[in-house]
Amino acid sequence: MINSGNYKFILYGLLRHFNEKAYFSQCYTFKLNKDMFSVKNKDMLLVYDGDIKNSKNNQAIIASRVNQNLNNLQNKLDKYRVKLIFMPAPDKYTVYYNYLASKKYPRSLFFDEIAKLDKKYIFVNTKQILQNELNKNQKDTYFADDTHWSFKASETIVKTMDFIER
Repeated sequence: MINSGNYKFILYGLLRHFNEKAYFSQCYTFKLNKDMFSVKNKDMLLVYDGDIKNSKNNQAIIASRVNQNLNNLQNKLDKYRVKLIFMPAPDKYTVYYNYLASKKYPRSLFFDEIAKLDKKYIFVNTKQILQNELNKNQKDTYFADDTHWSFKASETIVKTMDFIER
Protein backbone atom coordinates (compact mmCIF):
# COMPACT_ATOMS: atom_id res chain seq x y z
CA MET A 1 0.00 0.00 0.00
CA ILE A 2 1.45 3.36 -1.02
CA ASN A 3 0.88 6.39 1.17
CA SER A 4 2.70 9.66 1.72
CA GLY A 5 4.66 8.22 4.68
CA ASN A 6 6.18 5.51 2.50
CA TYR A 7 7.02 8.03 -0.18
CA LYS A 8 8.64 10.46 2.29
CA PHE A 9 10.65 7.68 3.96
CA ILE A 10 12.28 6.76 0.65
CA LEU A 11 12.67 10.34 -0.57
CA TYR A 12 14.16 11.70 2.67
CA GLY A 13 16.49 8.70 2.91
CA LEU A 14 17.90 9.47 -0.52
CA LEU A 15 18.06 13.25 -0.10
CA ARG A 16 19.85 13.07 3.29
CA HIS A 17 22.94 11.91 1.40
CA PHE A 18 23.11 15.40 -0.10
CA ASN A 19 21.67 17.66 2.59
CA GLU A 20 21.29 17.24 6.39
CA LYS A 21 17.67 18.43 6.14
CA ALA A 22 16.83 16.46 3.00
CA TYR A 23 16.09 19.91 1.53
CA PHE A 24 12.51 20.20 2.75
CA SER A 25 12.10 17.88 5.71
CA GLN A 26 11.23 19.18 9.19
CA CYS A 27 14.09 17.19 10.64
CA TYR A 28 17.85 17.65 10.44
CA THR A 29 20.26 14.73 10.67
CA PHE A 30 23.69 15.46 12.13
CA LYS A 31 26.75 13.28 12.57
CA LEU A 32 28.06 13.12 16.14
CA ASN A 33 31.73 12.75 17.03
CA LYS A 34 30.96 9.77 19.31
CA ASP A 35 28.28 7.16 19.88
CA MET A 36 25.48 8.69 21.96
CA PHE A 37 22.64 6.24 21.39
CA SER A 38 22.15 2.49 21.65
CA VAL A 39 20.45 2.02 18.29
CA LYS A 40 21.78 1.16 14.84
CA ASN A 41 22.84 4.74 14.03
CA LYS A 42 24.57 5.38 17.36
CA ASP A 43 26.34 8.52 16.16
CA MET A 44 23.47 10.27 14.37
CA LEU A 45 21.40 13.06 15.87
CA LEU A 46 17.88 13.78 14.61
CA VAL A 47 16.80 17.34 15.40
CA TYR A 48 13.59 19.25 14.76
CA ASP A 49 14.15 22.20 12.41
CA GLY A 50 12.42 24.58 14.83
CA ASP A 51 15.28 24.05 17.29
CA ILE A 52 17.78 25.28 14.69
CA LYS A 53 15.59 28.28 13.86
CA ASN A 54 15.19 29.19 17.55
CA SER A 55 18.96 29.15 18.09
CA LYS A 56 19.24 32.06 15.66
CA ASN A 57 17.04 34.34 17.82
CA ASN A 58 18.58 36.91 20.15
CA GLN A 59 18.88 34.65 23.17
CA ALA A 60 20.25 37.36 25.49
CA ILE A 61 17.16 39.51 25.08
CA ILE A 62 14.82 36.54 25.45
CA ALA A 63 16.62 35.31 28.58
CA SER A 64 16.56 38.80 30.09
CA ARG A 65 12.81 39.17 29.52
CA VAL A 66 12.04 35.72 30.87
CA ASN A 67 14.18 36.37 33.93
CA GLN A 68 12.56 39.73 34.57
CA ASN A 69 9.06 38.21 34.31
CA LEU A 70 9.96 35.34 36.63
CA ASN A 71 11.52 37.71 39.17
CA ASN A 72 8.32 39.80 39.07
CA LEU A 73 6.23 36.68 39.58
CA GLN A 74 8.43 35.59 42.49
CA ASN A 75 7.95 39.02 44.10
CA LYS A 76 4.18 38.45 43.99
CA LEU A 77 4.52 34.90 45.31
CA ASP A 78 6.68 36.06 48.22
CA LYS A 79 3.53 37.46 49.87
CA TYR A 80 2.24 33.89 50.06
CA ARG A 81 5.63 32.39 51.01
CA VAL A 82 5.67 30.37 47.79
CA LYS A 83 8.94 29.69 46.00
CA LEU A 84 8.88 29.63 42.20
CA ILE A 85 10.86 26.90 40.44
CA PHE A 86 11.76 27.42 36.79
CA MET A 87 12.88 24.28 35.01
CA PRO A 88 13.07 24.89 31.26
CA ALA A 89 13.56 21.85 29.06
CA PRO A 90 16.44 22.22 26.61
CA ASP A 91 15.96 20.96 23.10
CA LYS A 92 17.99 18.04 21.81
CA TYR A 93 20.13 20.25 19.55
CA THR A 94 21.19 22.39 22.53
CA VAL A 95 22.12 19.45 24.75
CA TYR A 96 24.09 17.54 22.10
CA TYR A 97 25.67 20.58 20.41
CA ASN A 98 29.16 19.96 21.84
CA TYR A 99 29.17 16.51 20.24
CA LEU A 100 28.28 17.58 16.71
CA ALA A 101 30.99 16.60 14.23
CA SER A 102 30.34 19.80 12.28
CA LYS A 103 28.91 22.96 13.80
CA LYS A 104 27.34 24.54 10.75
CA TYR A 105 24.51 26.26 12.64
CA PRO A 106 24.69 28.48 15.74
CA ARG A 107 24.12 27.01 19.17
CA SER A 108 21.39 28.23 21.46
CA LEU A 109 22.63 30.62 24.15
CA PHE A 110 19.43 30.84 26.20
CA PHE A 111 20.66 28.69 29.09
CA ASP A 112 24.06 30.39 29.14
CA GLU A 113 22.45 33.83 29.19
CA ILE A 114 19.82 33.13 31.83
CA ALA A 115 22.35 31.38 34.09
CA LYS A 116 24.31 34.66 34.33
CA LEU A 117 21.37 36.73 35.55
CA ASP A 118 20.33 37.49 39.13
CA LYS A 119 17.34 35.41 40.11
CA LYS A 120 14.83 35.53 42.95
CA TYR A 121 13.40 32.16 41.94
CA ILE A 122 14.99 28.71 41.77
CA PHE A 123 16.49 27.97 38.36
CA VAL A 124 17.06 24.33 37.46
CA ASN A 125 19.70 24.32 34.73
CA THR A 126 18.56 21.16 32.99
CA LYS A 127 20.92 21.78 30.09
CA GLN A 128 23.95 21.64 32.38
CA ILE A 129 22.62 18.61 34.24
CA LEU A 130 22.06 16.66 31.01
CA GLN A 131 25.36 17.72 29.46
CA ASN A 132 27.15 16.49 32.57
CA GLU A 133 25.60 13.08 31.95
CA LEU A 134 26.68 13.12 28.31
CA ASN A 135 30.20 13.97 29.45
CA LYS A 136 30.07 10.80 31.56
CA ASN A 137 29.25 8.85 28.38
CA GLN A 138 25.61 8.21 29.25
CA LYS A 139 23.78 7.06 26.15
CA ASP A 140 20.12 7.63 25.32
CA THR A 141 19.68 10.80 27.36
CA TYR A 142 17.18 11.75 24.67
CA PHE A 143 15.37 9.28 22.48
CA ALA A 144 17.29 8.71 19.25
CA ASP A 145 14.23 9.18 17.04
CA ASP A 146 12.30 11.74 19.07
CA THR A 147 12.64 15.27 20.46
CA HIS A 148 11.93 14.27 24.06
CA TRP A 149 14.37 13.33 26.77
CA SER A 150 14.28 9.77 28.02
CA PHE A 151 13.59 8.31 31.46
CA LYS A 152 17.35 8.47 32.10
CA ALA A 153 17.26 12.24 31.79
CA SER A 154 14.22 12.50 34.05
CA GLU A 155 15.87 10.39 36.74
CA THR A 156 19.07 12.40 36.59
CA ILE A 157 17.29 15.73 36.85
CA VAL A 158 15.17 14.65 39.81
CA LYS A 159 18.23 13.30 41.64
CA THR A 160 20.01 16.65 41.27
CA MET A 161 17.07 18.66 42.60
CA ASP A 162 18.33 18.57 46.18
CA PHE A 163 16.28 21.60 47.16
CA ILE A 164 13.09 19.54 47.16
CA GLU A 165 12.19 17.75 50.37
CA ARG A 166 11.73 14.03 49.89
